Amino acid sequence: GRWRAGAADGRGGTGSAAHPNAPGRAPRALWFTYHSYYKAPDLLGPPLAGEMGIPYVILEPSHAPARAEGPWAAFAAAGRAAIEAADVLYVSTPRDRGALAALGHPGLRDLPPFLDPGPSPGRPGQGQLRLLTVAMMRPGEKHQSYVRLAAALAYLPGAWTLTVVGDGAVRDEVEGLFAPIADRVAFLGRVEGATLRALYEAHDLLVWPGVGEGFGMVYLEAQAAGLPVLAEDHPGPRAVIAPGPLPPPGDAAAFAAAIPARVGQREAARGHVLARHSLDAAAARLRADLGGLIGR
Repeated sequence: GRWRAGAADGRGGTGSAAHPNAPGRAPRALWFTYHSYYKAPDLLGPPLAGEMGIPYVILEPSHAPARAEGPWAAFAAAGRAAIEAADVLYVSTPRDRGALAALGHPGLRDLPPFLDPGPSPGRPGQGQLRLLTVAMMRPGEKHQSYVRLAAALAYLPGAWTLTVVGDGAVRDEVEGLFAPIADRVAFLGRVEGATLRALYEAHDLLVWPGVGEGFGMVYLEAQAAGLPVLAEDHPGPRAVIAPGPLPPPGDAAAFAAAIPARVGQREAARGHVLARHSLDAAAARLRADLGGLIGR
């Protein structure tokens, strides 16, 4: 059906049949779509942005060449059409960038993932090394990260404890991985909100190998709370973790050896998020890019 101004204004209902850029109405300046991909291609943005004569932007588009044939082919074609119609494509993960870059789109730009960093964090008291893990417990790559973490901690000397936040279908298996060091490990189950933020602030290092992570929001949450993080050297985690060497994937001894170097880097962790992954940083980047696009 025709575009309805009521929906455009966010009031719901049917509204007026007037064009959203009709005389007397504040003109729309830009169409911004989040995450168009082969399972949910943006079917509205390209035709309506074209009809209104306004720029069209996608944040986190995903292009899957492997879906060009088979049951998802029509959806994949629609997703590619939306990508090709866009003036700007914002990419937040290394995983998506490669396939999109292969299309040669002139408007491909990076927008690092971001969050509200919250107030300046408190500082934990002194004592033995307190490690923290925050992750779902599900089969596949999450479970594999737990396997690698348990293997790495077997190489870690000295006095330390590990707090594990998370729950899921393989919790029993995960707890079994840490049975040899059960006296050092506390499983808290699911924790959210202010309680989780307090846990970030009360520990010395977040440890999570990050197998298969697109980027891992937990790394940003921890660093925003002033908690340094350690992951294996995968593209996703590397894109959001404060600069510094990361151990190679699957090397348990190297992961354990890297822990002391990361502990204590609280200011670097918080500063990294403020400069690159905060709401203010994202807003400044969008303001600079989209302001020029709208003006054009």
